[in-house]
Amino acid sequence: DGYNLIIDGTANFDMGVSSHEPPFMGPGVAYSAYWYATRNTTWSNCNFFTFKHTGRYLVFALSLAVDPGSSAQVKIVDNDGKDLWFTSHNKTINDNYYINPRIDLGVPTGEMKYVYLRTASNSADHTSYVRVLSKWQEG
Repeated sequence: DGYNLIIDGTANFDMGVSSHEPPFMGPGVAYSAYWYATRNTTWSNCNFFTFKHTGRYLVFALSLAVDPGSSAQVKIVDNDGKDLWFTSHNKTINDNYYINPRIDLGVPTGEMKYVYLRTASNSADHTSYVRVLSKWQEG
């Protein structure tokens, strides 16, 4: 069932996830120290990621924040724009908020997959911050 992980006794997998370099940031998204930052109130790309679908789950280790007094949203979408994961929060930088979204990609196929990390602030007067600590596949 699914993609062959062992072929003639040789491992045939790569659980890595690569980010676009330089980052695939949309208009209005910039670096602020080690954060992707934006005051855009519409969904904006932080970066684009590619991987060979060798694990059932795609996992990100993220840190999220927003300026005090507002809230923000973060999502991961596939290449067709389909939402794979979404959260809304009002955590500030001082909250040290970390989250590990785990996305079920289904049975591994061995095909290349592509996802975007996007964010939006609820207020043009408040900045949404996103930081990617790590990303990988598992299972």
